[in-house]
Amino acid sequence: MKVSDVMSKKVLSASPDDTLGSVIGKLSGRNITGMPVVHQGKVVGIITQTDILRNMDLFSGVNDFSDMVSIKKMMKGKDVSGDRVKKLHSRKVKHFMNKKVITIGDNNALSDAVKMINENDIDRLPVVHGKKLIGILTKKDVMKAVAKMNA
Repeated sequence: MKVSDVMSKKVLSASPDDTLGSVIGKLSGRNITGMPVVHQGKVVGIITQTDILRNMDLFSGVNDFSDMVSIKKMMKGKDVSGDRVKKLHSRKVKHFMNKKVITIGDNNALSDAVKMINENDIDRLPVVHGKKLIGILTKKDVMKAVAKMNA
C-alpha cells in the first residue's frame, strides 16, 4: 500500500507570513494539532500546538524583571496577560514554525511512512510530489487504513 492510498488530500496549511492568531484559529476550529507551512507550493516548515506552546512564555518579561511597566501593573492588581496575548497573536508563523520538517513522497510505501513517524516521534507527514505539497499523512490516517485492512 502506498502513502497516496491513505493520505488526506485536503490539507490545511499556513503561510510563513500568516499570524499566529489565524493559525491558532484554524487549528482549534478544525480540531487538529498541526499543519504544514507552505510558500509557493513548497513545504518550508510545520507549525504544531507544541511549537506554539513552547514559545508562549507570556510572562517572560515579568519573570526576568525586564518589563517594569507590567510589573507595576501587576503590583496594582491589573492583569497584563491580555496585552501579551494580543502581541503573540500578531506574530508571524515564520517565528514559531519548525523549519526542519520531514516529508514523504506520495509513491513511498505506507510502511516507510510508519517507520518515519515512529523514528522521528512525529504525528504527521506532509506528502509531496516533487517539492509540491499534495497531501498529509497522520497517525489517524494510518490507523484508519489498518482498521479497513482487518474489516
